[in-house]
Amino acid sequence: MVDRREALIIATGAYEHDALRDLRSAAVDATALAAVLADPEIGAFSVDVLRDGKAHEVRSRIEDFFADRRPGDVRLLHLSCHGLKGESGDLYFTASDTRPQRLATSPSWTAFRPAARAAAGAGR
Repeated sequence: MVDRREALIIATGAYEHDALRDLRSAAVDATALAAVLADPEIGAFSVDVLRDGKAHEVRSRIEDFFADRRPGDVRLLHLSCHGLKGESGDLYFTASDTRPQRLATSPSWTAFRPAARAAAGAGR
């Protein structure tokens, strides 16, 4: 079997909540990185980009991305978004619909713990 080289780029630049400044460079950076990673002479990755996704879309995309893996696969997850520290000290990555004053119950996610465990199981 051929090893797969896949990349998932999550870029959140437009936020619904006024307390989170829009990140103008997120979409531009995602486009540039996707081009480099997909270039057969440089990265040769199959690239998926999610721009300005809501938290449930981001979680689902990440879960799917790490679910179907085999030994030898190379998976690259890149985030371009705000990171906020919660009262417990956990790091929360923001989605377009995150409410920063209510991180524990807001549409956001903390530190990708399930995804990080899944990635560690891939062997690379």
